[in-house]
This record gives sequence, C-alpha cells and structure tokens, in this order.
Amino acid sequence: MCLQALGYAPDSLTEAYVRYLVNGQSPDGSWHWTDLRPPLEGGRFTATAWAVRAIQLYPLPHSDEQVQACLSRARRWLWKAKPATFADQASQLMGLAWAGESRGRLRSLGTAIVKMQGHDGGWSQLKDLDSDAWATGEGLFALREAAILSPADEAYTRGVQFLLRTQYDDGSWWVHSRTWPFQPHFDSGFPHGNDQWISAGATAWAAMALMQTLPEDPTARPLPSFGSLVASYSSAAAARQKAEAARTGMATVVAATGPAVDFSRDIYPVLERSCVKCHSGEKPRARFSLTSREALLKGGASGEPAVVPGKGGDSQLVVFASDEIEDLEMPPLKHRDEFPALSSSEIKKLQAWIDQGASWNRPLPDPAATR
Repeated sequence: MCLQALGYAPDSLTEAYVRYLVNGQSPDGSWHWTDLRPPLEGGRFTATAWAVRAIQLYPLPHSDEQVQACLSRARRWLWKAKPATFADQASQLMGLAWAGESRGRLRSLGTAIVKMQGHDGGWSQLKDLDSDAWATGEGLFALREAAILSPADEAYTRGVQFLLRTQYDDGSWWVHSRTWPFQPHFDSGFPHGNDQWISAGATAWAAMALMQTLPEDPTARPLPSFGSLVASYSSAAAARQKAEAARTGMATVVAATGPAVDFSRDIYPVLERSCVKCHSGEKPRARFSLTSREALLKGGASGEPAVVPGKGGDSQLVVFASDEIEDLEMPPLKHRDEFPALSSSEIKKLQAWIDQGASWNRPLPDPAATR
C-alpha cells in the first residue's frame, strides 16, 4: 500500500512480494500472523485484509485464475470467521470490500460498526476501553473504504470531531499501550514515552481518516518519488554511521560552546548524586552503566549511545534528564526523593559538556563495588 500510494509502478520486486503472499495463503483462505501484539499486529483478520489489498493493488501477470481463486478463499474465510475485537471487525469489513464484495452484502457489517460509535463520537478498541484515535481512525477508514459512510454522513462527522478534539498541539494523538512489555523500551523520537509506538500508529490511522474528508486536488504537489525516499534514507544512514564513528572513538567531535565545563567540578557531582547508584554494578538499570566514559558512549538496552560527543541536545542523557519524554524521565519521578532531578543550570552544563566533547578525567565510584 505504501508503494502504491507513492505511485510505484509494478515490477519484478512487487511481483515477487505478491507471489510470496499468494503462495503463503493458508488452505482455509486466511493468512497467519507470526506475532500477536494488538492492535498493530492483530492476528489473522488484520493479516488477511492487508494481504488481499496488496494482491489487488499489484495484479500478477498471467495469473488471473490463481489470483481470483486466492481472493475467493479469502472472502469465504472472512465471512466465516468470527471477529473478537473491533480491529477484527474493521479488518473484516475492509478485507471483504477489497476482495470485491458488494456494498449491499457489506451493509450489515458496516451498520454493526456504526452502532458501536460512542457518545463522544469515537470508537474503542475493546468494549471496556475509552474511545481512542486508533479505533476511531481505523473505523472511519474502513467504513469509507467499504462505501458504508461518506465524510458528509453524521457518524463520520462526529468521528472527525472526536479526532480533532483529541489531537495534541504537536500534531500527534496519544493512545495508551495495552501490550505487556517484553523487551526494553527504546525511544523512536515520537511523543508519549512508553506509549509512543501505539500512538504513532494511531496518529497514522487518524490522519488517514481525516484525509478522506479532503477533496481531491489536481493541482496538489506530487508525492515524493521512491528514488527520493531512498536518497533520504541513505542520508539518514550516513548520519547514523557518523554518530557510530563518534561513539566508538573513530571520530572526535568537539564544539566550542561557551565557557569550558570541567567534568570533575561540574558533572561528576551531579552524576554521583542522581544517577550512578542505579546505573552501576554487574546489573545496572536498563543495562546502562555510568561508571566510565566508554560505558556512557555505549548506552544501554536500547543499543543507542546515551551521549554523542559534540551533540548535547540530541544525546539521550540530556533528553531524559530534561523530562522531555513522558515515562522516561531520569531520575524516575517516583524516586526523586532519594535521587533529585537535575536543575536547569545542571542540565545546561551537562549539554555544554557533551557539546565540548564529553571529556572524562576521573572514574565515578561504583556503589556496588563498595558494599
């Protein structure tokens, strides 16, 4: 769907992808999903709907009978299977619409979704949860794709009002994660802390639903080409390589920004007071140790460096200490009686120290080693 939205023409790459999908269909007509982390990885309904859409968007050459048989099996499974969640219902509706089912036959499914709209105009992922941008955006998008609702209909308008009312000033939507965390969190740069991954998906769904209300504009600027996206990715990769070089000591970046910051006088006492007790020893919190410069540059469980010499404002140590990311404040809010937060002047010195190369002239004590 991403390639099609960018105007990517069918070629050997898309043919390979679609043949993989066709050949990977289960005998019952569905597609399996290897992970189950709802709502993003939501099971067979989600996988089946998106597989159908991909097969439809990039038809296989000289394979009409095979493709039609594939879509027929998918339609039979989508009608037979019983949805367990709202995402299942929305995916069922979209999958059947994309597989060529008539609007008349889909009306009962669409009406059931419309009836689930809350008094606030939104939809919820589960009946016991509040309305959110993910379910609302997905529901509106599905109803529009199946031609059950148009943007002029009252239910659609109420859904749009819910989305506009709940959007944050930064342009995002927040949705609370409902998946048990089984891996260390790492920051993507999207807002909302530990909820940033589901919130990013919710923001995409909300944007897609809102875009359906806009008239097509033939004078609009064309979307970027696939080649320009590859070029942008290459530039980003080069930037990451440069940061990695700085982290491993292959390059030294020193920026002269203001008065020199002395590690022993300005930084050492702050780290010793507020940070090192949790981030030291054989099992430091989040596998991140603060007892040496090497450990600081290595980072923790996320695999990202905590400090990038010469780039204080972009370093995770400064971002977390500045309380910029919800749920990732450092020191943690609940422990600040024992470990005080850094003051604004301390954060400025910390950033300036990193901007000036993050020099390190004495080791921090390891509380675990002295116990």
